[in-house]
Amino acid sequence: MDQNEVLSLFAAAPRRAKPIYYLLTGKRTVSNLYVGLQYGLLQRLQLYPNLKESQFQAQVQALVHDELLQKVTDGTYQQTETGCQFLADHPVYTFRYFDGPRMGHLNDFQERLFLVIQVISEYRHHERRYFPLQTHLRNQDAVKRWFRQVKQTPHFSDQFVAELTAYLQALPAELATVIANRWVGYQTTGASLEQIAAATAQTAGQLFLQQVDAEAFLWDQVHHHPQQWPVLAQLWPQTDSALSGSTQITVDLFKKGVPFAQIGKQRGLKASTINEHLLEAAILSPHFPFQFFLQTSQIKRYDQVTGGNRAGNYQQLLDADRSAAFFTVRLYQIWILRGRPDA
Repeated sequence: MDQNEVLSLFAAAPRRAKPIYYLLTGKRTVSNLYVGLQYGLLQRLQLYPNLKESQFQAQVQALVHDELLQKVTDGTYQQTETGCQFLADHPVYTFRYFDGPRMGHLNDFQERLFLVIQVISEYRHHERRYFPLQTHLRNQDAVKRWFRQVKQTPHFSDQFVAELTAYLQALPAELATVIANRWVGYQTTGASLEQIAAATAQTAGQLFLQQVDAEAFLWDQVHHHPQQWPVLAQLWPQTDSALSGSTQITVDLFKKGVPFAQIGKQRGLKASTINEHLLEAAILSPHFPFQFFLQTSQIKRYDQVTGGNRAGNYQQLLDADRSAAFFTVRLYQIWILRGRPDA
């Protein structure tokens, strides 16, 4: 990550570094997701799944050393005036398409995409002796199955080239240039981000964000319009939910009208676990039924504490309604942070 990208994860108000790191690496606890919602960073969930905490903390400390961040308490930092100005002068790339909660498997998708481009390129030139890109075994197996399947389609390689061309033409020019220069094929060695950066005025970190965005665009296309991408859509046929698998099952049962207690009994889950699932859904689902859980009288009491336009302090909200459970208070805070939907 570039210096300005790490700096952009913080704000003029104090923020905790550890949950930001957990968010970037994809630790999907309700606590981390709530902080992501609170900080406006949910989009970046699992953007850097392999980032080491020592690397992240070293970058944070470097920003403190350069007086772009200020330490407030242990593990908590805020941007300095110099840091705010630095960000204004060095803005971070803004994602057009990437959405971390829905795209948790984008890394695997990218590996498969790069490998199939190489495979089809070599195939079209009748070259059987080449070194395939190093990818995870599960993605190698997926590409082998994909290739056996699409070979049954007449003129499949021509269709693949047509889809790849349409993909590049649909992208903004700067994204198309970055992604096309990365691909490996027949007698073509793809450039590294560092090599592309050396030939441009951009950094490898900036180019990485652009590459992620370009791949996210294709991800959305093949999931939402598979008929327009009949060959590429088979590369990743399943649709990813923003919710974890277990949470999705709980939510589906709830939508079917299965009582709370029966969901727990049927799934062998504690009430606290079901509450965690519902809070995750409240954070990530676009149409969560907040009004089913929050009573008008509770909302009025909490609004008196928060003014109705901020999440407020958990303990102060609990003091305003001693009979309330953690689930209700946190759900109200999520509702506020999401802009009081359906109010």
